[in-house]
Amino acid sequence: MKYLVLVLAASLFLAPFPAQASADVKSTFLYSLANFHGKLPYNEVRVRVDRARDEVYVVERGIVRVFNDSGMEFFWFGDNPELESIYDLAVDEKGDIALLSFDFAHPETPKYYLIRCNYRGDAKEKLNVRGLSAEYSRFFPNYIFYRDGHYFFLSSSKMQVVVTDRNGVFQKGYDLAEILGIPEEDRPTTEIFGFSLDSEGNMLFT
Repeated sequence: MKYLVLVLAASLFLAPFPAQASADVKSTFLYSLANFHGKLPYNEVRVRVDRARDEVYVVERGIVRVFNDSGMEFFWFGDNPELESIYDLAVDEKGDIALLSFDFAHPETPKYYLIRCNYRGDAKEKLNVRGLSAEYSRFFPNYIFYRDGHYFFLSSSKMQVVVTDRNGVFQKGYDLAEILGIPEEDRPTTEIFGFSLDSEGNMLFT
């Protein structure tokens, strides 16, 4: 697996392109997300797509709603206390779900867990991220992604990524601020706003 870091700078999108290239880019409205009561208004949610099964997952305030390829909700979960407070999720090639969940029982020292679930959101395993190296001992993620048997945990404010295996065992870490040469005095006001993985596991972010 490759772990090449790519930065999408604004200048990339401002560079001149042939007229034909821009003419080939089109957008089409597909549908509004809805249930049997009508359209669902959303604000500040996490949206994850399971391309293999044409399903869309929306995470809002600890509840996960699942939509089919027509945008109709057909299932939801998240009210089970054993799932803790769901913040993000990733779906593997089998359709199983990995939750990034928080435990705020002690707000001054919150904990996070990797909770592996079946496709219905029933918890199968609750794991701690283990084996972190010293420089990531205070790592606290707010995003999770999956690619080829590995979980990628992102702390957008710290600009750090931790990669684990399926069991939450630390494999590798990336300090993106250090890689980009961001001065220490600028780090508190610099963070990642967009992050994605391509088909080969390369990281793309803004």
